Amino acid sequence: MKKSVFLFLFMSVIFIGCNTSAPQHDFIQEYGGTIIRNEKTPLKAMYSIRIPSQLTKNQINNIAVQLKNENLDKQNVFIEYLLPDMVLNNGAWATSHYNPTLEIKILGLTKEEEQKVKNEIVKEEVNGDVIGKWYNSMQYIEHTVLIYKEQGNLKVKLKFKSGSESVKDLKYKKVGTNSKYTYRNDFGEYYILTPNGQLSLYDNDGLITKLKKI
Repeated sequence: MKKSVFLFLFMSVIFIGCNTSAPQHDFIQEYGGTIIRNEKTPLKAMYSIRIPSQLTKNQINNIAVQLKNENLDKQNVFIEYLLPDMVLNNGAWATSHYNPTLEIKILGLTKEEEQKVKNEIVKEEVNGDVIGKWYNSMQYIEHTVLIYKEQGNLKVKLKFKSGSESVKDLKYKKVGTNSKYTYRNDFGEYYILTPNGQLSLYDNDGLITKLKKI
């Protein structure tokens, strides 16, 4: 009788141990990411993940599989990836959606493509004083920004990944400790430059994006 009870308890321990799933590897943490939005309904889960820099397609796949395994009761799992300068609900650098099968899309530039665009502005020479050079990673319109003074006139040059460029006249205004640069446009857009060199793009509704200093 004692042997039967012991055998029963031993087998129960083995059964429980075999049915306890090991914790998933946290690829989000490994890649330096942070979940900034996590919303769920009975049928789907939606995530927004802040990443420190561009990921490879394989890294995106690892995160997607991890979150899908954490939501096996959901038919659809939608994941978007935002770079540090991107604003939530205003585009994404990449997506990995289970709808219901996995589809990965890189919407922005890869690290190599971004560096190629930046190299063009680094080599740029102007006949005047350069105030600063930045990179705007907004989805579909990635470009560099060069603010400079030429013959006493403030200007901004935008150079896009396609090779096209645009030059506009700027007006300067001091706002507290910051510098405000406005230019003619139909959307109320303007730049704010802080004393530490952070350039941000705004419109009448508020912050659009923060730019990376080059």
